[in-house]
Amino acid sequence: MSNLEQNETPILVTIQRIKDGSINPKALTKDIRQQCLEVLITQGYTQAQMAQILDCSDKTVQRDINEIRKRNRLTPHVELAKEIVGEMLAKARNYESNLNQLARSKDGSLSERAHAQFLGWRVLKECVEKLQTLGYLPQKPQEVIGNITHSFMESEDKSFEEVQDIIRDIEMNLAGDADPALAAEVNKLKLKFETVKLANEAQGVLEKQKKILEHKEEVQNAG
Repeated sequence: MSNLEQNETPILVTIQRIKDGSINPKALTKDIRQQCLEVLITQGYTQAQMAQILDCSDKTVQRDINEIRKRNRLTPHVELAKEIVGEMLAKARNYESNLNQLARSKDGSLSERAHAQFLGWRVLKECVEKLQTLGYLPQKPQEVIGNITHSFMESEDKSFEEVQDIIRDIEMNLAGDADPALAAEVNKLKLKFETVKLANEAQGVLEKQKKILEHKEEVQNAG
């Protein structure tokens, strides 16, 4: 096979042809060999197995792996970190949704559905913990309470429904946690939310009352 034909052949097809004997791996270019190695690595092959498939020495495989790692290494970058965290969160939500679908399915046994539901909860729990370690979420319930209250009081665009959804997410992520101290913190959070909500409603009534009084005063002055 010519170099041009090698470059135009999908790597998975090339690997399959190597395995069935229609391609001699020794005829591969270094670039194609390393592309094959990258795929074989993701498929869980050991270094010895990859050397056997590609008909080369263990040293050649190790040298190629070192070059692949060097080529793929990343420089720390804030935007890249944000993108990776976003992808991780999207995948976690997708996994959790799929597991919940399995939990609601009537095809599986009761134990299988219960296990799927547990795994869905675990995906969310571990995702939250990872976001905490990366600094995207606070580490302690007290910080959650303070941040939500502060955010709500400071942001006019934040609706009660949005804050209530956050609280529900917290309760869901803590579902099954038998720690009484943690449960108490969640109850405090809910109480603070209701207090803020009540204060906001009272402020709204006060504003309406002021407008009514101002309107009456304007009418009296006009008369």
